[in-house]
Amino acid sequence: MSAASKLISMQQAVAEHVPSGSMVLLGAQLEQMIPFAAGHELIRQGRRDLTLVGPISDILFDQLIGAGCVSHVLAAWVGNVSAGVGYCLRRAVEHNIPRSVHMVDYSNFTLALGLHAGALGVPFMPTYSTLGSDLLKKNGNLREFPSPVNEEKLVAVRALRPDVAILHAQRADQFGNTHLWGNLGVAVDGARAARKVIVVAEEIVAPEVIASDPNRTLIPGFWWRRWCTSLGARIPRRCRDTTAATTLSSASITSRAARSKISRSGLCAGSPASPTGASI
Repeated sequence: MSAASKLISMQQAVAEHVPSGSMVLLGAQLEQMIPFAAGHELIRQGRRDLTLVGPISDILFDQLIGAGCVSHVLAAWVGNVSAGVGYCLRRAVEHNIPRSVHMVDYSNFTLALGLHAGALGVPFMPTYSTLGSDLLKKNGNLREFPSPVNEEKLVAVRALRPDVAILHAQRADQFGNTHLWGNLGVAVDGARAARKVIVVAEEIVAPEVIASDPNRTLIPGFWWRRWCTSLGARIPRRCRDTTAATTLSSASITSRAARSKISRSGLCAGSPASPTGASI
């Protein structure tokens, strides 16, 4: 029996598999491959009360926060890589504009350990990292405990199991077998830890192309229930438009300007999706 195609549109992927209230992993590959178009589709479809997970999300988390989509953030850093401050996050945390957002601070390493624990199916991962830091006072997912084999103290990093991981990839076939290369970040552990995976592929290729290089097939299509979506005319690996990011940073300094920018960019709830999935 032949395998069924997992190729669907971005709109359908978000509509069917990312309901409001979901825990969503984005930006798993650090700055290299952040799925901006998927985040923008979350805004268009008016998702609310999302918990965002990601080590370094660039300006995408800030956009989602400014659009009122987010209630919680689990991250090591939120801002604009080329321009610094995430103004929407600052307003949300300090002034509850456009709504309150609860920030759960991690280090990059402890966030990676949480996803690794989720991928392994264990309740936590032990580490020395963050001992003596204020992260233990502010993040209930980091707990100090005595080592069971010696007199040392360790930190238990609670497993993270996102409802859905949205991952960018260079190419995939119609059955969801996905090639990744370059800086992988926490993408592979994130895919294994998540209950569902949406792969945003720059190119859909024949299964023979994927089979020709099995070492790059880091997300196989047989993992649980997986969906693969293509953005068609994307510029390869250009997930981030630095010029647009700089403009957006300037426009997000005030709440009114941020809302205006979101509206003019066609990112309001109910706006039609860009046919090319263009970023920012």
